[in-house]
This record gives sequence, C-alpha cells and structure tokens, in this order.
Amino acid sequence: MQYLHSILKKGTILFICFTLGWGVAKGQANSVSPFTVYGLGDLSEGYFAQNFGIGGTSIGVREPLYINMANPASYTALDFTTLETAMSFKVVEQSIESTNQKLRNQNAYFNYFALGFKIKDWWGMSVSVSPYSFVGYNIFTTDSVADFGDVLYEFQGKGGINQAVFGNGFEIAKNLSVGINMRYLFGSYDRSEAVLFSDKSYYNAKKKTSNGVSSFAFDFGLQYEKHLKENKVVTVGATYANQIDLNAQQDLLQYTFLYGNTGTENIIDTVDASLDVKGKITLPSRYGVGLSYGYKNPDWYGYAWMITGEFSSTNWTRYSNFEGNNGGLKDSWRVAFGGFMVPQYSFEKFKRGKTYFSKIEYRIGGFYENTQVKIEDIGVINYGATAGFGLPFPYKNLAQGEKKYTMLNLGIVVGNKWNGEPDQLKERYVNLIFGITFGDQWFQKFKYR
Repeated sequence: MQYLHSILKKGTILFICFTLGWGVAKGQANSVSPFTVYGLGDLSEGYFAQNFGIGGTSIGVREPLYINMANPASYTALDFTTLETAMSFKVVEQSIESTNQKLRNQNAYFNYFALGFKIKDWWGMSVSVSPYSFVGYNIFTTDSVADFGDVLYEFQGKGGINQAVFGNGFEIAKNLSVGINMRYLFGSYDRSEAVLFSDKSYYNAKKKTSNGVSSFAFDFGLQYEKHLKENKVVTVGATYANQIDLNAQQDLLQYTFLYGNTGTENIIDTVDASLDVKGKITLPSRYGVGLSYGYKNPDWYGYAWMITGEFSSTNWTRYSNFEGNNGGLKDSWRVAFGGFMVPQYSFEKFKRGKTYFSKIEYRIGGFYENTQVKIEDIGVINYGATAGFGLPFPYKNLAQGEKKYTMLNLGIVVGNKWNGEPDQLKERYVNLIFGITFGDQWFQKFKYR
C-alpha cells in the first residue's frame, strides 16, 4: 500500500480550489473566507463604531466623544471617561463567475471592549480588548491523478489572534499630541491539509499545524490640530508601526490514516510530529497619513460635522510565517474617506429643533484597498461603501454641571473582494456592527444651589 508523501504548496492549493471546484463550511467561529488561508488571515479593522461608518477613516479623526484606537495620539482629545463595546454580524456570498457557483455564509463575532479616560489635561489613556486576525475556511476540490485515481484535497483552518491594547497619548505642545499603543497579541490558529484517495488501497495523508502567538507589538501616532475661524478645525494625523518579530510556537503532526466505519481517522503511521517548537513570526512595518476638517459647535460636546480622508500602506513582502516563508504576499495599500453630521448642531434652522432625527449622528464613507493577497500574480482588491448612525439616549434631571451621554452605534459595510478574473473566487459581503458608547465625567464634584 502506498500514500502520497507530501502535501501541495498553498499557491497550488488555491489555484486548484478556485478553478476545479471549492466549498466553504458554515459555522466557523470568526471568519468564513478562503482568503484567510494567506498569512495571519483576515486582519481586524482596528477601528471602532464611529470610524466603521465613515469608511474606516481614523488617522486624522480627533473626537472628544469616542475612543480612536487606530491613532493613540487621539486619546488626549477625550473629554469624558468613555466605555465602548460592539458586536459584528457578517454575511458573505462567495462565487466563481465563470462557473456560476455560489455559496453564502454568515457569522457573528465580538468586535471590541474599550475604556478611555483622561489622567491629566495633557494625558489620555485607553485600554481595550479586540480580535487582531481571523482564520476560518474549509476548502475542498477533487482531481484525477495518474496512478492514484480520484483524489480529494481538503484544506481547513480556524482560530485567530486577539489583542489587549494599553495606549497613552500626550500633548507635548499646544495642539500637538503623540501617542503609543502597546499591544499584547495572544491566541492560536490551526490549519490542516489532507489528501484523500477514493482507492482504498492507498493511505490518506494529512498535515496538521497549530500556531500560537504570545508577544508584544507597538504602534505610534501623531496629531496636530489647527483652529480656524468660526470654530472650524483642521487635523493632520500620522501613524507608524515598526517591523517586529513575534514570539510564536508550533505543534505539528503529519500522518497517514484510513477512515473507520464511523468516519473516524485510524492512524496508520506518523510521518512527522513535534510539539511546542519555539520560533518567530515577522509582522511587517506599516504607516498611514490622514486629514480631517470639521466644525465644533459650542453647544455640543463634540464635532457637529467632519469630513476626513487617509492613506495607509503595509510592507507585507517583509512578512514571514513560522516556517520562514512569506507565503506569496505583496505590499498593500488602502485609501478611505468619510464624514459625519449632527443636523441640530450643523444647521441654524435645526438649532431649536426638537425632533429626534435632528439629534442623530449620520455617517457615510467608502474605501479602496489593494490587499496583500494575489492569485496567479493578480492582486486581490477590496472595496466598499459604509454608512452608520449614532443614536443618542436622552438624559433627564441631570445635576447642575453634570455631563454624560449614551450613544447606540449602528453601522454597515457593503463590499467586494476579488482579483477581477471570472474564474477566480469573488466575495460580496455585508458587515453590520452594533455597538454602544457610554460617556461620563468621573471624579467630578458637582455644586448645588
């Protein structure tokens, strides 16, 4: 009896899967995308509900009401002790246009939990927990191989990396702030690659790896705001994260097997096995620049309206996995734009308006991303439009001088991910976010008449 001694490389895997047939299993924990076979998988957006609705823009956004983890320099803008949390729900339709194959998946996941507050007038701080990357796929395809007959190739992955972030922002000069995020990355993701023979005279072969990460990473931010006439403000922002080697460990098991009558795997021979092997995963450097222009109404805590845009890039050609391979990734870049508005504080005619709709924060935006993934040397593009709402909860009977707010945040992203070739995988997705923001002024003494 014989078995296939080696598993196909990932580039060949995806070529076969996307041209001969494929499938994705439902019910993965965080992600349901074959694209997560690359690198660390799908990276989390890295921004919160308000930024979610304005195209993901964040680098030049400096809001007193919301935590902006993407640029730690923004922490000095916080006027409240702010608590934020959110959940996301994503629906993905995956298709291959040339064969008219379609499959729909959906999943829900925790988005973030964060607390931000001021230590001093010049010092802001934030702590948060959120996902960093998602892996989730179950790809399979069949082929006919000379001397072996019909063969089923199966590739599975699940898991992801989380992050706990401790950030500080400092106003080092008038209107100039800098910040640093210290991220503790932890978690693991599992991948398996199998070759299954229809001819029972051959042993099936499988390779399973589990990669764990437990390490620190850092990113830095800068913001400068210029106050203009009539309460208009221009903010320029920049972010940078240096290339860093993460401490990682890997468990590996490669074996041959046959299926039992109940579908269980009966191991015939262990080809290779290793546990808790120490190594490194290299995260590449990235940078971004952003600009915003907005109006601060003296009658409102934050901005009445703002428009913003940004550009960011990541040097993924410098990425290296546990085995020391780049995995065929390329450098990526992203442009995004967006804006928001609260009608009651943006237009004079709504100033005395009592309708609830005039108090809602309306958000809109869009983005275009040339991702790090390429298939057959053609880059995969990710682009979409966003919208969102900030629904305020009214407070009554507040003490004199007391300030607090609660905002229900709703957002939606409608996007596409594809390399433009009709015989390659295309993803259409709708991502919904449901979050809430609480703002209060802790440690404040109120005076009563």
